[in-house]
Amino acid sequence: MFEIAEYIGIIAFSMSGFFVAAKNKLYLLGVLVITFLTALGGGIARDVIINEVPFVLKTGFYGTVSILIAITLYLLHILNQTTYTNIALLFFAALTLRLIAYYAKWSIPLK
Repeated sequence: MFEIAEYIGIIAFSMSGFFVAAKNKLYLLGVLVITFLTALGGGIARDVIINEVPFVLKTGFYGTVSILIAITLYLLHILNQTTYTNIALLFFAALTLRLIAYYAKWSIPLK
């Protein structure tokens, strides 16, 4: 249950980070950086406060969903398709992807 709440937070913060970057008219690299840092910053701060190794350092797939969200939203933004429906569909697609990755134990090779 904790994982679902955490993944919802990652996705929501990714999306909010994107909209801040888009409002400031940043290009793709700026959007990726802001989205990634916004999504992962809270989790890293939480893990440091409770004296654990940040979860983002334990698995490589943790931030991948945030990057995929940033790229998808950037493309939707360029195409003027950032409708509530598309954003909701992206939210649930990202949540589904992250849950599949968690239960299938997907990981990006770290070496």
